[in-house]
Amino acid sequence: TIPEPQAEGDLDAMPEKSKEILKEKLKERNFIPLHEDPDDVAHTTSLLDEDGNPITFLEGPDDDQDWEDQIAKRAGIQPSAPKTRTVAPIASLDMLRDNLQSTIQNLEAREEDISNAMMRREADLAQTRSDCQRQKSSIEEAGKACSDYQQLRLDLANWVGALRDLEEKVSPIQQSLIEMLTLQFETSHKEWLNWQDDICITLEEFGRLERVLGRTPQDLGAQDTDGGVDEFGRDIGSQKRRDRNIRFTRRSEKRVKLPESQTEDLALSYLWTKEEEASRRFDILQEALRVAVEDLDDDFSNDKALVNCFTTWKAEYQDEYKQCYADLSLVQLLHVFDQVDFCKASWIRGLIKVHEEMSFGGRLYCTTSMRARDRDESDTSAGSSIDRCLRKQLVPFILEVLREYPSVVFLSDKMSKFISIGISDLIRQIGFESESSRSICDAIVDGSKNSMQSLSIPLLRSGTGLDSDDRLVDSMEFTKKELPNFAQGLILNVLRHWMPLLEKAGPIQYKDLGKHSLAFLSETYLFYLSSLPAGQVKLAPIWNVLVGKYRALLESPEFILQSAPLRVSTTTVRRGWRQ
Repeated sequence: TIPEPQAEGDLDAMPEKSKEILKEKLKERNFIPLHEDPDDVAHTTSLLDEDGNPITFLEGPDDDQDWEDQIAKRAGIQPSAPKTRTVAPIASLDMLRDNLQSTIQNLEAREEDISNAMMRREADLAQTRSDCQRQKSSIEEAGKACSDYQQLRLDLANWVGALRDLEEKVSPIQQSLIEMLTLQFETSHKEWLNWQDDICITLEEFGRLERVLGRTPQDLGAQDTDGGVDEFGRDIGSQKRRDRNIRFTRRSEKRVKLPESQTEDLALSYLWTKEEEASRRFDILQEALRVAVEDLDDDFSNDKALVNCFTTWKAEYQDEYKQCYADLSLVQLLHVFDQVDFCKASWIRGLIKVHEEMSFGGRLYCTTSMRARDRDESDTSAGSSIDRCLRKQLVPFILEVLREYPSVVFLSDKMSKFISIGISDLIRQIGFESESSRSICDAIVDGSKNSMQSLSIPLLRSGTGLDSDDRLVDSMEFTKKELPNFAQGLILNVLRHWMPLLEKAGPIQYKDLGKHSLAFLSETYLFYLSSLPAGQVKLAPIWNVLVGKYRALLESPEFILQSAPLRVSTTTVRRGWRQ
C-alpha cells in the first residue's frame, strides 16, 4: 500500500512507479492534486470510457459548485451528492476547419458588404452635396429671377404711369388740331357755296340771270323784302343783303391783295380763309405739345425702349404675357407716341400754313408713317399702334372732310395733290383690303360727286346798259372768267390726282368715279362751255388728259355711249380750229 502524499513535496520524493500508481488511484477517486493551480480558468482532464476512448470535460473555478466539491475532496470530506457533469465530445479537425472556413467566408462577405455600404454612403454623400449645391444655385437663381421680375414690373408700372400722364396732356392738343382743321375745311366749303349763291342772286337781282345749271341756290327767286323778321324783330331780308354785301367787299379786297404767285390756284387763295388766326392757334398748340413732351422723363421718351421692355417680358414670362393680353397694352402705350407724332406731322402744318408749307409740291411727309417704317417690321404690336392711330384719328378726319366739306379739296390743285398723296400713303400703310381703305375710296367718290353737284353755273342773259354796280361787275367777272377756271380745275384735279389713286386702291370706285365724271362732262360742262365766247379753249386740256391716260376707259363698251357727246364736241372744236 502506497501512502497518499500529504504535501506537494512528498509527491516529488516518491519513486516514479509509485507516482504513476498513486496518480491512477487519484484518478479513480477523482482526487485533485495540490500541485495543480486552482486559479486556471479551464483545464482538461482525460478519462477513459468503457471502450477505452478518452473523454474530455471542462473544469474550472467559474463553476462554484465544482470548486466546493474539489475543496471538500481535499479535506477528505465526501460531497453531499455527486453532481452529474455534461461532457462535450471533442470536435474533429475537419469540422473545425470547415467552421473556420465558413466563418472566414462570412467575415469576408461582411467585409465586402461593409465596403459596398461605405461606397454607397460615399456616393449618397456626394449626391447630397451635389443636390445641396444645385439647390443653393437654384435658390440664388430664383432670387435673381424674382428680383428681375419685380424690376420688370416696376419698369412697366413706370412706363404706364408716364405715358398715361403724357396722354392726358396730348389728347386735348390733338383734338384741338383736328377740330381746327375741320373748321377750316368747313369754312372754306361754306364760303364756296355762299360765293356761288351771291353771284346767282345778284345776277337775278339785276335781271342778268337766264338760268342756273347744277345746284340751285336756296334763296334764288325770293325777294329780300319777303324774308320776314327774326325773334328780335329785325328784317331777315336786309340782314341777308348786308351779309352778302360784306362778302362781296371781302372778296374784292382779297382779289386786290392776291399775290401774283397765287393766280394759278384761285380756289385756294379765295376759299382758305382765316389762315392767320389758324396759324397762331397752331403755334400755341405746338408750344403746349413741346412743354408736355419735355416734361416727360428722358427714360420714357423712346418708343423703342418700351418695345424692348415688352419683348423681354414676352421672352421670359410668355404664359403671363398671353394671360395679361400684353399686346393690347403695348398698342395702347405706343398709341401715345403716335399721337405726339400726329400732332407734329408736317402735313398738319402744311394744311394750317398752306401758302408757306405747300410750296414743296404737296408731298405728305407723315411722321407716323415714317415711324412705322423705322420700327421692327416683325413687331406686329408696333404696327398695330400705328394702324390704330391712323384709323382712330386720321381716317375719321379725312372721311368727314371728303364727304362733308370737299370743295377746296377738289377745286384747288395744290390741295388735291397734297391730300391725294397723303391718302395714298395712308392706304398703303393700313392695307388696300382693309375696311378703312374701302371707306376712304368711297369717300373720294362721294366728295368728287358732291363737288361737281355743288356747282351753281349761271347762264347769262344779254342785257342793255352799263354795269355800274360793283356787285354786278364782280358777278359778271366771276361768271365769265373765274367760274370756268374753277370748273375746269375741278375736272382736271379729279383726272390727274384722284382717278390714279382709285385705279390702284379701289377698282370699283375707279369705274364709279369715271362714270360720274363723264356724265358731268357730257351733261353739264359741255353745255356751259357752249355759252361762253371762248369755251372751246377750256375743253382742250381735259380732252388731252382723257386721251392720254384714260383712252381704254373711253373706248370700253361700258363708257363708249356716255363719252359720245364729248367725242362729238371735241371733233367739232377741232374742225373749228382748222378753219
